[in-house]
Amino acid sequence: MRESFVWFGVTSFVVLWRCVSRVILLGGLRHLLLEDYLMALTFAIYINFIVWVDIQTKYPKTNVLPPTGTKGMTAHEIHDRAWGSVATFVIEQSMIMIQWGCKACMMIVYYRLTCGLKDQIFVKILMGYTALGFVVVQICWYGVWCRPFTNYFAVKGDNSKQCETANNHLIMSYVFNVSSDLAMLLIPIPLFLRLQLLWTKKLALCVVFSLGIFVVVAATLSRYYCFSHPTSILWVYWYVREASTALIVTNIPNCYTLIRKILSLDGFTIFGTYVSFHHGTRHTATMPAIVTLSVSPTGPYRRQQEHEDSWRSEGGKRVTVDEHGLEIWQHTQVTVEV
Repeated sequence: MRESFVWFGVTSFVVLWRCVSRVILLGGLRHLLLEDYLMALTFAIYINFIVWVDIQTKYPKTNVLPPTGTKGMTAHEIHDRAWGSVATFVIEQSMIMIQWGCKACMMIVYYRLTCGLKDQIFVKILMGYTALGFVVVQICWYGVWCRPFTNYFAVKGDNSKQCETANNHLIMSYVFNVSSDLAMLLIPIPLFLRLQLLWTKKLALCVVFSLGIFVVVAATLSRYYCFSHPTSILWVYWYVREASTALIVTNIPNCYTLIRKILSLDGFTIFGTYVSFHHGTRHTATMPAIVTLSVSPTGPYRRQQEHEDSWRSEGGKRVTVDEHGLEIWQHTQVTVEV
C-alpha cells in the first residue's frame, strides 16, 4: 500500500529528528530519559504495524464470512482468510500499543511539567485512568470477548460474531482511547497560557497540541469503517493515518532543538525545560543550571562541573573564550512567578 509507506517515511523522519534533538539537548545518549526509550519501543512497534498492514493488503479477506458461510470455499481460500484474520489481530494489537505508548510518553512529560503544582492531581488521575483503560482493554481483548482465543483466527460458519468482528472490543478501546486523548489535549493548554511568554509562542504551543484533534478524528473514522464495512479493509487506511499522526504529534514538540541549532535561533523549549509552578511562591525550573569550563581539544586540561543527575539545557550559551581556548558556558535556570 503506497500510502502506508508515505506515512511511514514522514513519521520516521520526525522520530529520527526528535532523537537527534534529544541527544543534543540532553548531552548524549547516556542522558536520555524514560520517555525517550519508551518512544523508541513505540516506534519499533510502529514498524511492525506497517509490515503487517502490507500483509493485510495481500490477504484482505478475513473470517468475517458471507451469508453462505464457508459453502463453496476452497481450502486455499480458507487458508488465506485465516492469514487475513491473523494480520487483522496483529494490526489491532500493534495499534493499541502505539496508542498507549504515545499516551505514556506524554503523561511522563505532563507529570514533570506539573511538578510542585497542585494541578498535578489531574495529571495523576489521568495517568491512572489511562493505565486502567489499557489493562481493561487488554484483558477483555484476550480473555472475555472471544472464547476460546483461537476463534479469532478460525474460519467457520458457527463462529461467534465477537470473534469475527470484535465489535465489543472496538467500542471499548475507542471509548478509552478517545476520552483519554481529549483529556490530554485539555491539560497542557491552561498551563501554557499561564506562562509568561509572547502570545505568538503561546499560540504556537496551542496549535501543536491541537493537532491531536486529527488523531481523534482518524480514530473515529477508522471505527466507522470497521462497523460500516466489516468485510473490507478500508479501516486499514485510517489506522495508518491515526497511528502515524499520533507519533508525529507526540514527537514534534521535541524537534525544536535541532531546528534551532541548524538555523542558529534563540528560543525556548517546553519539553526540554520542565517548568514548575507554585502559587504565591517563587520557584525555579526542575532543570538545574550547569556551568561548564573546558579547554580546547589541544589543551592538556579539561574540567567539567555538573550537578548530580542533571542534564544539559538547550539554553546554554558560550559567554567568553580567551586566547588559551578556555570556554565558559552559561546554562540558565527558568524562574516563574505566579
